Amino acid sequence: MARFLWAGVLLLPVLGLFEALPSTWLPGHYANTTADATRFAKDYNTTAEQVLFYSVSASWNYNTNLTDHNSELQVNASLEEQAFTEAWGLKAKEVFPKEFLDTLPDPKVKKLIEKISVLGAANLPPKEREEISRGSWLSREITTSCCLPGRAGETLLAKSCARITRDMFNWPTKLPH
Repeated sequence: MARFLWAGVLLLPVLGLFEALPSTWLPGHYANTTADATRFAKDYNTTAEQVLFYSVSASWNYNTNLTDHNSELQVNASLEEQAFTEAWGLKAKEVFPKEFLDTLPDPKVKKLIEKISVLGAANLPPKEREEISRGSWLSREITTSCCLPGRAGETLLAKSCARITRDMFNWPTKLPH
């Protein structure tokens, strides 16, 4: 039954039935207290395990069976992972500002919430996130295709891969207020 359920979850984005994150992946309600900061960090870790398993599974499926269908599943999983990062990061920034984090007695909780607050690619608008996710996979496909020595245009493809990979990490790091 669980295998069937996961198969259904993996197919939802492809069928166009998946519009938002599952409610179980969204952060709950937290107050600006030490106890809730600790609960937030624990809840994040538990949920992140599920999200990353989903994303890594989609990546594994694609890397072991290079099809357009699996590529779409992987891109969608990547976008969902970014939506997860955005939801939890914005909640961390909203409920636990830096001034509050500096008062936490547990440095591990403080450090984790600070890291959750860094949005990375989740700072980008959804369209640009998709372009980056697709570019990342295109880069991997190109890299894979230019591994055989002696192929014409191989050097150009390798340079394109390096440029795409470099450009992927040049997104803004802060949201405008």
